[in-house]
Amino acid sequence: MKRQKGITIIEMLVASTAGIMAISLVGSLYISVQNHASDRSQLLLLNQALATTARRIQNDMIRAGYNGKESNSWVPFGASTTIYVSQSGAVAQYAYRDDRGEAPIENVVWQFSEEVGKLSICRAKTSISTGTKATSFSNSSGCTSIFEPNLIKVNNFSLATNTVGSHSATHQYVILTIDAELRGNPSVFSSLTRQFMVRNGQ
Repeated sequence: MKRQKGITIIEMLVASTAGIMAISLVGSLYISVQNHASDRSQLLLLNQALATTARRIQNDMIRAGYNGKESNSWVPFGASTTIYVSQSGAVAQYAYRDDRGEAPIENVVWQFSEEVGKLSICRAKTSISTGTKATSFSNSSGCTSIFEPNLIKVNNFSLATNTVGSHSATHQYVILTIDAELRGNPSVFSSLTRQFMVRNGQ
């Protein structure tokens, strides 16, 4: 009888241990599934943020050089192309006519800072008589971060352009790349590339 009692206690301990292990396994699996779902949701939001930004950049850049009814396109002062792109590809500047307001020339710069992981846009209006801004104006002008700096870190922003010629003008073909991650969860990262043609050429 004592042996039977001893065996029963051992069986109970084994069963209890197995039950605890099963509960622990289910709990770990649940946490893993929850984390995976959370990462997927965060990745979806990051992808949406990148897509929205890329669309905004494209929609603005294709207007570069627009000069109303005039045949000549606006070019940043000191540049030879409609969109000026730095050697690193991290800075792009252009101008176009926007008659809203007293100063009709809209000067735009997109610039990426690798040190702080931030993509910024800089804007300044100038008059027809003043002309377009020089290619270095963003260094002394107020700029605004495109993404919330505490939420999204931009790891790379680069632009490359090729010229496409026709019988009447030479246009720029732009390749835009953005890589970013979540600051609070670097495992959630994404990359996006867009290609488009600038409407106004030289």
